Amino acid sequence: DKFRVIPNTAGAFFEGIHAPAPDSGTGAPSETDRPLRIGFCGRFSSEKNWPMAREIAIEISRRIRNIEIMMILGTNRTEGKVKQARKFLERTEKDLGSRLHSYIDLSISEVARLYGRMDIFILTSKREPFGRTAVEAMATQTIVLGTRADGLPEVIGDERFLCDDTDQ
Repeated sequence: DKFRVIPNTAGAFFEGIHAPAPDSGTGAPSETDRPLRIGFCGRFSSEKNWPMAREIAIEISRRIRNIEIMMILGTNRTEGKVKQARKFLERTEKDLGSRLHSYIDLSISEVARLYGRMDIFILTSKREPFGRTAVEAMATQTIVLGTRADGLPEVIGDERFLCDDTDQ
């Protein structure tokens, strides 16, 4: 009676959100027509290794023509940090053009909706004690790739989906 177990799930915002299904005669783009959607999400901090995320996005977009890159950055909402995040996204947009869809400081429900639009979520953290963003993306049935940082391998659970550098 003294303890309560808190479930280790992403939460209600993420339940039942999934990428759109292929065309079923409704006129929606089929899976072969729509771009592959690769996403990145996290706080705009050095631990999240946004330079690596940028390198991966640029390299993938060189190899795959029909692709969209989604970057969701969270800040502490101070003027300086928001300015740094915008500058990072502006530099990234110079390399990716209209393939980049960028967002700053979204609500949790907006983040959940965007996870559901991604095909693959990549977490490039240098430090990740648990990997909440990976759990959130997985809850929307999005494929998750990540680094071997701290607790992330346990969350991802499959060596094939872990990487150490941009090439992997």
